Amino acid sequence: MIDFLVQHALDPIFLPFEPFDWHPGRIAVVAGVCLFGYLVLRSFSRFRAWPLLVAAIAWGLWVPLEQSVTNQWPIPSIRIDLILIEPLLLIVTLWALITSFWLKSPKESLTTKSPMP
Repeated sequence: MIDFLVQHALDPIFLPFEPFDWHPGRIAVVAGVCLFGYLVLRSFSRFRAWPLLVAAIAWGLWVPLEQSVTNQWPIPSIRIDLILIEPLLLIVTLWALITSFWLKSPKESLTTKSPMP
């Protein structure tokens, strides 16, 4: 029982990223969705858009790395890079989603533009 718990302790961190391993196109789609979300939220003054841009950049930086690994021959059996990349992406993405959709304080969202006389 303890062996099972130790063996699967990190599954909540790594399992959500399993569809993206060896698939740089899927990673690029997530980066594109984050970028699209940034562009949409930028037009609303009640939300912070820049955290989604940070997430888009983080996911976008993973694309060339994953592409270079996919083109290697022979295929590496152990991916040490994922131990650092996937938890970091999880933290950045969750932070971006939470802080983007957290409403700004009324003081922050006051972006009044004075009309020209």
